[in-house]
Amino acid sequence: MTAAAAAIATPIEAAKPSAKDEGAISTLKTEIAASSDEFLSTLPGNFDIQVAKEQVNTISADDQWLLRLLVARKFDMKKTVSLFQEQVYWRTKWQPWNIKPSDISTAMQSGAWRLCGKTRDGAPICNYKLKNWNPDEYDLDEYIKFVAYMLDLFVSEMTPGGPTQFVCLFDLEGFTVSLIRQNVREMIRKLIYVAQAQHPERLRHVFLMNAPWGFSTAWTLISPLLDAKTAAKAFFLTGPDYSQSLDGKANISPSVLSEYYGGGHAEYPLPHE
Repeated sequence: MTAAAAAIATPIEAAKPSAKDEGAISTLKTEIAASSDEFLSTLPGNFDIQVAKEQVNTISADDQWLLRLLVARKFDMKKTVSLFQEQVYWRTKWQPWNIKPSDISTAMQSGAWRLCGKTRDGAPICNYKLKNWNPDEYDLDEYIKFVAYMLDLFVSEMTPGGPTQFVCLFDLEGFTVSLIRQNVREMIRKLIYVAQAQHPERLRHVFLMNAPWGFSTAWTLISPLLDAKTAAKAFFLTGPDYSQSLDGKANISPSVLSEYYGGGHAEYPLPHE
């Protein structure tokens, strides 16, 4: 790992769980076990309780997952249990592991989001191209499924023992004020919610690129939706050649970066293309 990459690594990636962390994880497991029956009894009648129970067991058995929840809630046990239950509820409702490309075909084929290699230390890189996003082509449910599918895809690209976070290159080319209308803001809220609440501590950094004049107005509406930790991971970059800045700030080799951003790699394909 380069010095630049080491400097921006987050604590959850930089070290194994400490004895204190392990103690907190053990306490959290006890709290989860004590509250699960009551929590499960409050789920809507149309929920598959067996799926919910499986999610309780799956998440509570994964120490790294639990540690991410604890870090996200600053080791506040009550808030962490609440986040755990929120995740079980959401995952039982949407079942992201069952989402297929055919379920989100319109969103997928738009080309708005794709994987584009890995950083030198192995963190997956994704690229969101705003100019390819047309929120009027599909409904909110398809967009939520699309976000869930893509974030699970990024996690699946993480190598065991390697980085547990991904880097996002968010290209703002094509932004217009029409994208801050009510239905689009709701989609943006869902994107942020799924990323922050369902995949806490998975984002290493997001680099905002090609920001047009006038985007500052939209940013004043979007940034309050970000928690403080996520907001601190967002950086605006100036182009059109991003190879040097991303090499230094994100540990992305120019040979991995797309030619579109000044790198040497051909455009990456859509997922499952």
